[in-house]
Amino acid sequence: MVTITGSLLDKLKLKNPALYAWFVTRGIELENLTKFTSGIAMAIAIATSSPATPVKANNISSDIQASISPITPQELRGKTDIERANLVWARYGYLIRLCAQ
Repeated sequence: MVTITGSLLDKLKLKNPALYAWFVTRGIELENLTKFTSGIAMAIAIATSSPATPVKANNISSDIQASISPITPQELRGKTDIERANLVWARYGYLIRLCAQ
Protein backbone atom coordinates (compact mmCIF):
# COMPACT_ATOMS: atom_id res chain seq x y z
CA MET A 1 0.00 0.00 0.00
CA VAL A 2 1.39 3.38 -1.04
CA THR A 3 0.84 6.20 1.42
CA ILE A 4 2.25 9.62 2.09
CA THR A 5 3.03 10.22 5.74
CA GLY A 6 1.52 13.13 7.61
CA SER A 7 4.73 15.13 7.72
CA LEU A 8 5.14 15.01 3.93
CA LEU A 9 1.52 15.97 3.45
CA ASP A 10 1.89 18.86 5.90
CA LYS A 11 5.00 20.00 4.06
CA LEU A 12 3.13 19.96 0.76
CA LYS A 13 0.25 21.96 2.23
CA LEU A 14 2.63 24.59 3.64
CA LYS A 15 5.22 24.85 0.88
CA ASN A 16 3.00 24.41 -2.17
CA PRO A 17 -0.65 25.07 -1.37
CA ALA A 18 -1.54 25.50 -5.06
CA LEU A 19 -0.36 21.98 -5.85
CA TYR A 20 -2.14 20.57 -2.83
CA ALA A 21 -5.35 22.34 -3.91
CA TRP A 22 -4.94 20.90 -7.42
CA PHE A 23 -4.83 17.36 -5.99
CA VAL A 24 -7.85 18.01 -3.76
CA THR A 25 -10.00 19.52 -6.53
CA ARG A 26 -9.35 16.48 -8.71
CA GLY A 27 -10.27 14.06 -5.97
CA ILE A 28 -6.78 12.64 -5.61
CA GLU A 29 -6.38 11.29 -2.09
CA LEU A 30 -2.77 11.83 -1.15
CA GLU A 31 -3.22 9.71 1.95
CA ASN A 32 -3.81 6.65 -0.25
CA LEU A 33 -2.24 6.57 -3.71
CA THR A 34 -2.77 2.85 -4.31
CA LYS A 35 -5.34 3.33 -7.06
CA PHE A 36 -2.96 5.65 -8.96
CA THR A 37 0.22 3.55 -8.81
CA SER A 38 -0.47 1.43 -11.90
CA GLY A 39 -1.28 4.52 -13.98
CA ILE A 40 1.80 6.34 -12.73
CA ALA A 41 3.98 3.30 -13.41
CA MET A 42 2.58 2.97 -16.94
CA ALA A 43 3.13 6.67 -17.66
CA ILE A 44 6.72 6.47 -16.44
CA ALA A 45 7.37 3.32 -18.48
CA ILE A 46 5.99 4.87 -21.66
CA ALA A 47 7.73 8.20 -21.15
CA THR A 48 11.14 6.64 -20.58
CA SER A 49 11.10 3.73 -23.02
CA SER A 50 10.00 5.11 -26.38
CA PRO A 51 11.33 8.09 -28.30
CA ALA A 52 9.00 11.07 -28.59
CA THR A 53 9.41 11.15 -32.36
CA PRO A 54 10.68 8.40 -34.58
CA VAL A 55 14.21 8.92 -35.78
CA LYS A 56 14.41 9.19 -39.55
CA ALA A 57 17.52 7.65 -41.02
CA ASN A 58 19.29 9.78 -43.59
CA ASN A 59 20.50 7.53 -46.33
CA ILE A 60 23.35 9.19 -48.16
CA SER A 61 23.96 7.53 -51.49
CA SER A 62 27.28 5.85 -52.15
CA ASP A 63 28.24 8.33 -54.90
CA ILE A 64 27.90 11.20 -52.41
CA GLN A 65 29.88 9.25 -49.82
CA ALA A 66 32.62 8.59 -52.38
CA SER A 67 32.91 12.32 -53.11
CA ILE A 68 33.49 13.17 -49.44
CA SER A 69 37.12 13.73 -48.61
CA PRO A 70 38.03 14.28 -44.98
CA ILE A 71 39.74 17.48 -43.93
CA THR A 72 43.32 16.71 -43.01
CA PRO A 73 45.32 18.26 -40.18
CA GLN A 74 47.64 19.80 -42.79
CA GLU A 75 44.71 21.73 -44.26
CA LEU A 76 43.84 23.11 -40.83
CA ARG A 77 47.35 24.15 -39.81
CA GLY A 78 47.90 27.88 -39.60
CA LYS A 79 44.24 28.75 -40.14
CA THR A 80 42.07 30.82 -37.83
CA ASP A 81 38.81 29.42 -36.45
CA ILE A 82 36.86 31.40 -39.06
CA GLU A 83 39.01 30.02 -41.87
CA ARG A 84 38.53 26.49 -40.53
CA ALA A 85 34.76 26.99 -40.32
CA ASN A 86 34.72 28.30 -43.89
CA LEU A 87 36.70 25.26 -45.04
CA VAL A 88 34.23 22.91 -43.35
CA TRP A 89 31.26 24.76 -44.83
CA ALA A 90 32.83 24.86 -48.32
CA ARG A 91 33.52 21.14 -48.27
CA TYR A 92 30.50 19.79 -46.38
CA GLY A 93 27.88 22.54 -46.63
CA TYR A 94 25.82 20.70 -49.26
CA LEU A 95 25.76 17.60 -47.05
CA ILE A 96 24.72 19.63 -44.02
CA ARG A 97 21.85 21.12 -46.02
CA LEU A 98 20.90 17.67 -47.39
CA CYS A 99 20.81 16.07 -43.94
CA ALA A 100 18.91 19.02 -42.45
CA GLN A 101 15.99 18.49 -44.85
